[in-house]
Amino acid sequence: MQFVVPEGEGSLQERAAHCFTYGWHNSARLWFPCIDTFCDPCTWKMEFTVDSYLTVVAPGDLVEVVFTPESTKKKTFHYSLTIPTSAPNIAVAIGPFEILVDPNMHEVTHFCLPQLLLQLKQSTSFLHEAFEFYEELLSTRYPYSCYKQVFVAEAYEEVCAYSSMSILSTSLLHTRHIIEQAYMSRRLMASAVASQFFGAFISPLSWSDVWLPLGITSYLTGQYSRKAFGNNEYRYHLMQDLEE
Repeated sequence: MQFVVPEGEGSLQERAAHCFTYGWHNSARLWFPCIDTFCDPCTWKMEFTVDSYLTVVAPGDLVEVVFTPESTKKKTFHYSLTIPTSAPNIAVAIGPFEILVDPNMHEVTHFCLPQLLLQLKQSTSFLHEAFEFYEELLSTRYPYSCYKQVFVAEAYEEVCAYSSMSILSTSLLHTRHIIEQAYMSRRLMASAVASQFFGAFISPLSWSDVWLPLGITSYLTGQYSRKAFGNNEYRYHLMQDLEE
């Protein structure tokens, strides 16, 4: 669990303090009791009680938000994930997020820290195209009822994908004037969407099999990059991957 408390004056709310989990191998058991393997998927019902100004983002559908009977200063988020999912694909992000429902796909919701909403709108405007491309390529619908993207500061990796949600770095957000960043940001967000099909919904049996969904996800992302940015951009990133 990563806790981010920006320096400066003011309360935690004013400084946009937030926290989130990061998916290092076999790390789910470090923040909640579970069987931390891929071979034991199950359905999930999760409850998170936080201060009233905070928003909780977790896998599955948000069933309800209830203020605690004792005080309106606390509220509880109830999430339900009915598709059997292994513990490594469970995550949570908590913070004073601004919320953007995707205007092209209402099943998709984006979250960002305060004062980043304009960059969020610009950076995520393409995402419905990635969903449409993968669904057409794979001849199947997106497997979950919703999808959530959360942009956080001091992320351990630029993108971490989980069941029906992804946690991404705020460094991927950009304005319409920064063209170069758009290529990398779109590629990484498209990779997170591809991971919903292979990695989250279809997961490996053990940690030694992780290479397979990662390989399929990389292939799908490459095909989307070729369609969105052209063959030269696709070959450039392919060369970069081979050199690493």
